[in-house]
Amino acid sequence: MKVQRVLGIVLMVQLLASVVLVFLMAARSPIDAHPDEMLHLLAGRYFQTHWLPPPVGAPETAASYSRWGFSYLDMGDVVYCLLGKAAAAGGLFGATPAVAMRSFQVFLYVVLVVWCLARARTFSPALGFLLLTPQLWYVFSYINGDALPFLLLTGLIFELGWPESGIRAFWRSREAGPTAGVFAVGALLGLLLTSKLNYLVGVVFLGGILGWLRGEIAHWKRLTLPLAVAAAIAVPWSCYHAWVNDFQTGAKVAAYADQVAEPELKPSAFASPQSFAFIMLRAKGSLYRSWTVNFQGQGRYLFPILPMLFFYWRQCEERALRTPALLVTALLGTFSFLSFALIGLAHLA
Repeated sequence: MKVQRVLGIVLMVQLLASVVLVFLMAARSPIDAHPDEMLHLLAGRYFQTHWLPPPVGAPETAASYSRWGFSYLDMGDVVYCLLGKAAAAGGLFGATPAVAMRSFQVFLYVVLVVWCLARARTFSPALGFLLLTPQLWYVFSYINGDALPFLLLTGLIFELGWPESGIRAFWRSREAGPTAGVFAVGALLGLLLTSKLNYLVGVVFLGGILGWLRGEIAHWKRLTLPLAVAAAIAVPWSCYHAWVNDFQTGAKVAAYADQVAEPELKPSAFASPQSFAFIMLRAKGSLYRSWTVNFQGQGRYLFPILPMLFFYWRQCEERALRTPALLVTALLGTFSFLSFALIGLAHLA
């Protein structure tokens, strides 16, 4: 137990240090030094003066379209609304939109770290899973659409994975009234349903968690309240986005991209040998490069798996293996720290 306590302190220090590193990257790196950051910024700026998602190809969104003929506004991701409102709020204090949006991303990471620290009081490995890869910290240091849904999915798994959480206490009882935690879970789910599509796999996993916990749910009607809260958030937003695009969003995205993208990047030309060299590689017969370049190179698309693995650890842990597991996590945290500091931040010097 003494060794575990020491390792827990090490992990806590590493976790707090990661907040400093995220802040330094956000404060010191130039705008658009990160993947597609300017496109994310321009998508967020639309919502500085708007509250609802635009139709595909709206004239006021023209600047947000890339050379591929695609805008991050096309899919109705709610994160850009929040980024835009952060920019509007920051403007009241003289902050530029870019600074305000990056500050919002760093704030999300601080919330996530505080959440981990709170849950670590009863399960010390909660300190560790944010330390497994420095790329996770990186996502919170610039403007993008991944940070918010990662926070949302992680928060949901935290709450569903803790026996003492408000939502599980509500499910176990036939008489207890809903607490703030029940409404919070519904709100997190609603926002997740309107976030980046690759995080929707987490929704399937959440369904699996409900199957895992079915024995402690007093009555199925206890599920309806958080689901109703989620629907109250997700349905109006999603329905409006579909309606404003005549319920043909996918077709309109493809058609508009074919209209405005550069010739070799048009969707209609993807499988052609004359198209850009590194797209639709499977169609061109290069499965290996499709995996190593298109998929593996975008490692952040695997982020939804991290909180899923953490839930499994929380539910199935072998106590005898906790010490070596914490030791390995602390070593990975050290490597992550060195990588972020000596490679990521050093390149900014």
